[in-house]
Amino acid sequence: HRFGAGRNENCAFLTISTGIGGGLVLNGKPLLGLAGHFGLLRLPSLDASPLEDDVSGRWFAAEAARAGHAVEAPAVFQAAGRGELWAQGIIERSASRVALLCRDIQLMFDPARIVVGGGIGLADNFLDLVRSKIPAEPARLRPEIVAAQLGRHAGVIGVADLGREGN
Repeated sequence: HRFGAGRNENCAFLTISTGIGGGLVLNGKPLLGLAGHFGLLRLPSLDASPLEDDVSGRWFAAEAARAGHAVEAPAVFQAAGRGELWAQGIIERSASRVALLCRDIQLMFDPARIVVGGGIGLADNFLDLVRSKIPAEPARLRPEIVAAQLGRHAGVIGVADLGREGN
């Protein structure tokens, strides 16, 4: 909350990579939970599976395997870039779920912005796709979704800063 795209703002941070994680900064302070189960969020508008089961890198690899391709998330993005429909479908579903999460975070906590990092979150065109899938809401209720300015190091820098603060 002191660096990057969420600096000095009420914001949410999502990292979408091998797993999913994140946090909230409200009134200048990180919201500290009891057990850190951010990725276990369930989206009530969909099925009851944890969010991580439908957006993470592990899920990308499992879906690719179901489609007959033994690849990890980066290769899914490469295949989608070549126009392969199986890969595009995986990315579309992930982006749809992330869009619903961002909408729900916006409606619950009203942050100034939602900062997204991680290998999947920062993949080419992923955030544009997420933004395009945000359900229709009045402009004042639509989240501002931005890429982590600190790139893949955002989470590590944030955790180090929390340690420095003694949290």
